[in-house]
Amino acid sequence: MNSKVCESMLHNSPIGCAYVRAIADEHDRICDFEILFVNPALEELVGAEGRQILGRRITGLVPRIREMEVDWIDYYAELAREGGNREFTYYSEKLDKWLRVRAYSPQEYYLVLFIHDISQEVRQIRELDTLFKVSPDLLCILGADYRIARVNRAFEQFFGKKAEELVGRDFLSLTCPWDLEYTREKLQALAAREEPVKFVNRMGGLDGSFRYMEWHGLPWGSQFYLAARDITHSRLERAYFEALFLHSTDAMLYFDEETKIFNLNKQFTDLFGYTLEELQGLPLSSIFPPDPEMPVSLSRRILQGETVALETVRPSKSGRLIPVSVKGGPVYIDGEIKGGFAVYTDISERKAYEEHLKRLSLHDQLTGLYNRHFLETQIKIIEKSKRYPISVLVFDVDGLKLVNDTLGHAQGDKLLQMVANVISKSLRASDFLARIGGDEFIAVLPETDEETVFKIADRIRANIRKANETCQEFPISVSVGAATAVNHHTTLEETIRKADERMYHEKLVEKRGTKGEMLAFLLRALGEINAARQKES
Repeated sequence: MNSKVCESMLHNSPIGCAYVRAIADEHDRICDFEILFVNPALEELVGAEGRQILGRRITGLVPRIREMEVDWIDYYAELAREGGNREFTYYSEKLDKWLRVRAYSPQEYYLVLFIHDISQEVRQIRELDTLFKVSPDLLCILGADYRIARVNRAFEQFFGKKAEELVGRDFLSLTCPWDLEYTREKLQALAAREEPVKFVNRMGGLDGSFRYMEWHGLPWGSQFYLAARDITHSRLERAYFEALFLHSTDAMLYFDEETKIFNLNKQFTDLFGYTLEELQGLPLSSIFPPDPEMPVSLSRRILQGETVALETVRPSKSGRLIPVSVKGGPVYIDGEIKGGFAVYTDISERKAYEEHLKRLSLHDQLTGLYNRHFLETQIKIIEKSKRYPISVLVFDVDGLKLVNDTLGHAQGDKLLQMVANVISKSLRASDFLARIGGDEFIAVLPETDEETVFKIADRIRANIRKANETCQEFPISVSVGAATAVNHHTTLEETIRKADERMYHEKLVEKRGTKGEMLAFLLRALGEINAARQKES
């Protein structure tokens, strides 16, 4: 290689280069060095042009060089006299840089210096050292043969061994036998590309059990940098949660920050009829429209960090409204709300039972009419209203005891049901009818004057006569009394009392023969029943 090529290489090298000559004193002891050549890279490194450096002595450029921790003049003098090469690293306070210097003597009294700025490399090493000291995660560096080159304190504690025992050991020897080939494949993939690799395997811990570890690896030159975290507990928690999600008896779904559905379980499909394929990516409001009475939807409340619990109705795919108990809350990831969940419990049976109990508390079980409790509640409400005049009809079923005593209570119940049916059909939609006792009924007619209520009473009597013409089992006979409260000055209690008196007047005066007629009818009926039984026997 000719001198021009060598000169060109030194001139264009990214590493600083200098050629120096030793200077001896009168005792032939080397006391200084003269700079004969520097390349542009060195000029840039020291922040000076060649003309400011060439021909100058080292002691002139660095006056305190002999006061430093290492006497560099003596250090280089030995090399210039004896020949050979040396490499060392030091920190230059003047340049505020870490330098790696490689020096060799091509001939006695002359030195060639290659000076490389390694400040960034040193900083990275120090940062790595700090990371190794403070990281709670398992950290290790592997060589190309997968042998451990360095570990941190967390790595030592996990495996219960000192760094000296772990360094040089094959990383795969710490791996669960069932995950050995899988781990080897991941390390090979790490070596084949210059990008991070993530994998989960099982490693043998201090207590002898195998723990699930999540590894993140990055290739760096001929080494691999690995960091791991024990995810055994989180993996178990996830497994338990997935089991709950998949096998819960309740319908469940998840939605993201935009309230878009991204997962639901089979029970949701069974309850509402929608599959995940139909709903994935759709906003929750597309199937469950917001309640107009709620200023903020449930999903938005959840995304604001609220935990919700309420009972409401939700439409199924078919349009059927399903009573449900809804519970929901936010899903946090790294301290931030990333979505939410909702749990829907079908409460149709409970609601139906509650409605049944409510009906029993307000209705007469035999006739289906309102009961005394409901009547008394409604009277208090109507009395405070402006729906005057208010009229009242009081009914008493004639001959009920005779029917019970002769034909049995089942026939007596049937008689009451027939009476309730005839009276109900004779009243208006605005009126309400209640059974208040064994054979007593009361109807309240808001906004009805005396003339009208008498007409309605006559209509009821006429409808009873028509019913008797078609019913051959036994005659229906009902005594009726009517009264009207024109305004607030007359209470409905007084009005009912007056109607009751008129009803008894009708029963005692106008229907004297009814009891005898009923008795004669029942005796004939009994005779027919006995004759039929004798014939059968």
